[in-house]
Amino acid sequence: MIDWKSKLVKLTMLKPGWDGYDAPTPTLEALDVAQYFLFAEYPGMQFLTRLSPCVQGGIGMMFKHTESHKYRTVYLEIDQAGCAAAMFLDAGKVEACAVEDDFEGREKFYYQMATFLSDGPTHEVEP
Repeated sequence: MIDWKSKLVKLTMLKPGWDGYDAPTPTLEALDVAQYFLFAEYPGMQFLTRLSPCVQGGIGMMFKHTESHKYRTVYLEIDQAGCAAAMFLDAGKVEACAVEDDFEGREKFYYQMATFLSDGPTHEVEP
């Protein structure tokens, strides 16, 4: 089992240019939001498969269900300002949505993600 919290701590130790070019390190705002997502006890966290820095100073989190719906993936990107957006990918179809920056918005995202990855036949993004 991967220790995601330790992996997040390692992201705080990155130096500017960590990608071999000019990428900034993840910002404190992005790290704070990622930490919130990691510490939350929401459904869907068991589907986390990747946590990585983004070249613009944010953090990306990838979620996949490894036992079913092998073509379904959810990618959550937290930008340098701490704003999150999600992409729901299903066998070539992509739907994107912003994740509201409050408790209800994050909770809604987790339940949408868990349903989409586990047993939901489709994902509907609200406008």
